[in-house]
Amino acid sequence: MNVLKMPEELAPELRRPWGRVYPSPSKDTLRRVSRVGILATVGDATTISFLRAGVKPDVAVVDGRIARSHRAPDVSHEFTVELRLENPPGTITEASVSVVREAFLNALDGDRTLIRVLGEEDLLTLVVLMVAPENSIVAYGLPGEGMVILRVTEALKDRVEDVLRRFRGRLPWRWR
Repeated sequence: MNVLKMPEELAPELRRPWGRVYPSPSKDTLRRVSRVGILATVGDATTISFLRAGVKPDVAVVDGRIARSHRAPDVSHEFTVELRLENPPGTITEASVSVVREAFLNALDGDRTLIRVLGEEDLLTLVVLMVAPENSIVAYGLPGEGMVILRVTEALKDRVEDVLRRFRGRLPWRWR
C-alpha cells in the first residue's frame, strides 16, 4: 500500500488557516456558502455545524471524535452513502484518495456521502481539496479557532500539491 507521511516540520504550516477563519459561523453564513457547487466538510464538529444549520454536505469526512477525545454524535442517517477507510495519524493512504474520489463521484450523481475514517481525518482535508471539482466549497475545523471555509481553485490545488510533494513517500496516483 502506498502511503504519504507528513514530516514533523510541516505541522506548523498545516496548523495555520488556509483561508478566512469563522470563529462561530452563523447559520446564515453556513447556508450562504453551501449554495455554490459541491459542499465538502472535514471533521465532526464542522459537519455537525452545517447539519444544525439545516445544510447537508455533499461529502463529509469524519472520525467519530471531536477534538480527538469527545465522541461525536452519529450523523450517518443524514447521508445516502457511507464509505469507510483506514488512515493512520500523520499519513495519507492511497486507499484514502480512492475513497474520497468515489465520494465526489457520488456527489456528482446526487448522493450525499459520509466517509467514516478509522484513524485520523485531519490530513484528508488536503486530499479533499485536491480531488474536489473547482468551485466546490470545502470547510474544515481549526481546533481552538473555528472553521475555515475555502472555495476550490486551481491556485489552491497548486498550493496543496506543493505541500504534498514535501511529504515522505511517493505520489503514485494522479490527483487531477
